[in-house]
Amino acid sequence: MPFKFPANFSFNLPDKPLINYCLVAFAAIMLAACAGQSAPPQPAYTTEQLLSQKAEQSLQAARQSTGPDQARHQLNAAQLYNQLKLSRQTTALLEELDSTQLPLESLAQYALLYAPILLNNHEHFRAREQLMQPLLLSAEIKTLPDALQIGLRDQRGDLFALLGEDESAVAEFVLLSQILRDPASIKITHDKIWQILTHTPDNTLTTLANEAQGMALKGWYQLAHTTRSLSDISLQQGQIDQWRQQWPAHPAILFPPSNLRAIAKVVTSLPTQLALLVPLSGNYGEAGTAIRNGFLATYYDNFSKGGQVPSIRVYDTALQNIADTYQQALVDKADIVIGPLRKENLAALTSLENLPIPIIGLNYLDTISESSTDPDTDTDTDTENKTSLNIVQATHKNFYQFGLSIAGEAEQVAERAWLEGHRSALVISPSTAWGKRAFAAFSETWINRGGEVVSATPYALTQSDFTGVIKPALLINQSEQRAKKIQRTLGRGIEYDLRRRHDIDMIFMVALPKQARSIKPTLDFFYAHDLPVYATSLLYADAEGTDANRDLEGIRFSAMPWTLPGMVSSHLSPDSSLPPTYRHLYALGIDAYQLHQRIALMQASPQAQFYGHTGTLSLSSDNIIKRVQP
Repeated sequence: MPFKFPANFSFNLPDKPLINYCLVAFAAIMLAACAGQSAPPQPAYTTEQLLSQKAEQSLQAARQSTGPDQARHQLNAAQLYNQLKLSRQTTALLEELDSTQLPLESLAQYALLYAPILLNNHEHFRAREQLMQPLLLSAEIKTLPDALQIGLRDQRGDLFALLGEDESAVAEFVLLSQILRDPASIKITHDKIWQILTHTPDNTLTTLANEAQGMALKGWYQLAHTTRSLSDISLQQGQIDQWRQQWPAHPAILFPPSNLRAIAKVVTSLPTQLALLVPLSGNYGEAGTAIRNGFLATYYDNFSKGGQVPSIRVYDTALQNIADTYQQALVDKADIVIGPLRKENLAALTSLENLPIPIIGLNYLDTISESSTDPDTDTDTDTENKTSLNIVQATHKNFYQFGLSIAGEAEQVAERAWLEGHRSALVISPSTAWGKRAFAAFSETWINRGGEVVSATPYALTQSDFTGVIKPALLINQSEQRAKKIQRTLGRGIEYDLRRRHDIDMIFMVALPKQARSIKPTLDFFYAHDLPVYATSLLYADAEGTDANRDLEGIRFSAMPWTLPGMVSSHLSPDSSLPPTYRHLYALGIDAYQLHQRIALMQASPQAQFYGHTGTLSLSSDNIIKRVQP
């Protein structure tokens, strides 16, 4: 029951100060009573929830804005979604955003966020467009914070290098080096510059060394040009020392590329006794002789220039067991062995218990299957044409594999075509073992990247009319059958245009020049003239003139540098009377000689590569010498 005062109850009000005191005391009692009852806790937000909430607020602000404000809010939301690793939402916002509304700093942030997403989706040229927006190329870029300038220069340099725009890549990296403050980052950038310069053609280096603007850029080109002019490492070291005296303040003095530092270390321990193991007689004698001639031509060229040349002994592997030949080279105190050429000889050496001195085999080990013994149509170093693509890793640390592989070229074509945006390929290849290798290598690389492959019926090398191969491959027969069916249905003749299939966006052609000159016109005749055609270095061997090559117009192909004017020094070119295959082997001999000096350099500096007559050579972790062609 509620408390009630008695009817006769009364009290007198105290003075005002006492009243105030009582009120304060009453309030204190009430607060103490309430303290025992805590207020409900506020919800705890995780970092993800806070970022998501901020992103939604930015999106809401974007919906209520227009022009630059809208673009700014969308960019902010995209950055927050990117932090949350919500790639789909990030990409959708960036695609919707009108980047022309962004000021310079926001545009730089937008490009640095969007370009990697495009690259991850294999949209390399769209990424290039974002990084090359006009405002980002203006002089105002220097007003950006260093972090944004570094990001733009680094991403542009890497992308240019990937796309083969070497001159632009070097320019970006040189500017990047001038912004960087961290020594480790500067060294990485200088290594990138040197890697690009390493595979720049001779004539291009000469031109750029003369025309480059800015002392830093000009110094880099001068350094690359002076070292390229001499193939002997000991002579190169002398040229590097001279360059240092001429360019004492150049950035590459303080932070030299790893490869140049390694040269100084290995130049004092170059091999002095060298053994060349190749067949000089028998079925493979011509192939071995071509390699030997290129090898010795390089030796005498270096000797005439005062290089540090070794003593050389040449062993004919056709005359005795390969293990005995190797043992004889050991007895003769060889420091390094170049060869042998044939795969079975390489396999026999790797089965030995011990290989006390390095061997640079002139072929690649693989599993043995179908073979053909036609040396004129073989494009791998070995004239025995093994069809397998699986290169075997040798168990000996002293064993290296180097050669001319059609499979490697086919993989490079696939990588380049994919980079350029193609996704569905028609492959036209011969029924030879090397044709099967090229087809398999291209297909494996292409399919692994997500592409689709359509194959034509393999053709014979003796074939001259390719209608029966190309017409069905392009589904022209089906187009004819549809037209005839309509004619039968209507009961009268009609005019119609034949059409090729449209589910392919490129053609990979594996062919020698003679066959290619018939295949390309046939493709054009059957309505495939608009499809880009890619090929390997088989297509071109510097043998025929312009008139003979007119039917090859428009084909994109990889090429060994020695076959193209100005790419390498012409005084070591093979005799034009040699068949194309043997001229390739001559170029292989040139590079094999240079490798005897560089194999230790490649081991000491994993980034090391050198520009040879057969391509740009580098060493993988499993002792495979990779060859990349322009």
